[in-house]
Amino acid sequence: MSFEFKTKSNDFFDALRPLVPKAIEIAHICYEQVLIKDGRIKEGEYDKTQGLTGLFVSELDISQKGSGFKLEGRAFGSTPQIEDLDRAVNAIQDYLSILGLYNPVPFPDECLEARIVIETMFFSPGAFSILMHVSRSMDGEYYGDIIVSYEVIVSDVEDAKSHLTETALIRNQKYEELFRIVQKAESNDEKKVALENFVSLLVKDLPGFEVRYIDKRGIDNEIDIYVVNESQDNFLMQLSNPVLIECRNWSQPMPANAIRDFAGKLRDKSVNTGIIVSIKGVTGTEHTAAKASIRTFLSRDKIKIIVFDEKDLEKVVEGESFRSLLRDKYYELMTY
Repeated sequence: MSFEFKTKSNDFFDALRPLVPKAIEIAHICYEQVLIKDGRIKEGEYDKTQGLTGLFVSELDISQKGSGFKLEGRAFGSTPQIEDLDRAVNAIQDYLSILGLYNPVPFPDECLEARIVIETMFFSPGAFSILMHVSRSMDGEYYGDIIVSYEVIVSDVEDAKSHLTETALIRNQKYEELFRIVQKAESNDEKKVALENFVSLLVKDLPGFEVRYIDKRGIDNEIDIYVVNESQDNFLMQLSNPVLIECRNWSQPMPANAIRDFAGKLRDKSVNTGIIVSIKGVTGTEHTAAKASIRTFLSRDKIKIIVFDEKDLEKVVEGESFRSLLRDKYYELMTY
């Protein structure tokens, strides 16, 4: 399945703006076919509100070549939902005008470029991405394109499994095997090692992430998992390099003093992103105990601590993307 749509104008936003509703329309068409082939709906039953939970804007970048200037969707809080994409584009136009980086009559050296991507929330049984791209050519005109990358859509879940790559199948089976070990571990040492092995596997599957150390002992403390982040992924680049991970396979939620200890490790290493994987979660509500400590470290020290619990790990084992879950938790934390 392929779609083609092109624009041309001497004005950047006149070339960009028509792409947006067309790309959203194409996204809904593709997503409808996914739902039909998966047996979730029948032909003619698709409601566009379904796309609001199954589609998202994964990238919204406006840059100016030669100046190093780049404006990203998350500069407005986060990349917008698809129903807000038109408003986001208009807001960016107003913002660039205020900064003097855009004029309806292009400056001779104005070379703005747009890259906007709409993607599906899941990768099976059908996956696609829709890229809107606008750039200025040698002739001074802005050219816009919609590029659709569309993977196979299959008729049911069993067919979907057969279309997964061998690597993906092995990875999912390994997730299940290691997670069962986590659940069955009895001694404290067994629980610790099992959880660290499972989390290390999840992290290794993130593009550009490398587990450099496990149980790295320093002078004053120990780091469970030390991760080097050299990712070029649009979201993962927002996380620090390195990223430190704390694993807690305890029978009780992780208390506030343990959160403070972990934040101290991050501060000592000049790291601003940490991940806690605690089987029983952490104590308190948004304004009390451990969760309140996480909020405090974010607002006061700009230290971001992202928490995963057993239910989150079960979602990954059942097929949800660890990257997607990490992204959702990151943006949820940033709106505390």
